[in-house]
Amino acid sequence: MDFSKLSAADKRILYAAGGVIIGGIVGIIDVWGFGSNIGLVGGILAALVVLQPQLAPTMKLPAAKTLLLLIGGALAAGGFALAILQWLRYALDITRIYTILFDLGFVAALILLWLTWTAYKAEQPASAPPAPPAPPAPPAD
Repeated sequence: MDFSKLSAADKRILYAAGGVIIGGIVGIIDVWGFGSNIGLVGGILAALVVLQPQLAPTMKLPAAKTLLLLIGGALAAGGFALAILQWLRYALDITRIYTILFDLGFVAALILLWLTWTAYKAEQPASAPPAPPAPPAPPAD
């Protein structure tokens, strides 16, 4: 795998996805619930979409790359948020190493969502400028 072929934006997304994956694994180990599983799937999806050109260069993605990345970021952030809302008391207990790691995974999921959103918005075509106002009608004679 040649990481030098990745763009700077793809590297940032891959690093954030790695943090989400670690947080998701910690969430499964520490039994944070179904939300951590959803977050883990979102992180894996984002990482696979970024690495797809090197892992399977002949495979065609079913949708646009940035749309799939945005879906992965939304799944990651939504899943982690669901798990934190379900176990809010434990999420605020910063004396446990598993909680700290899970909270860092949540932060990574929010960063992943932001990075994928900016990539998605950058790919969208710019909207056309508004049409100039019509000239005033000539005065009646």
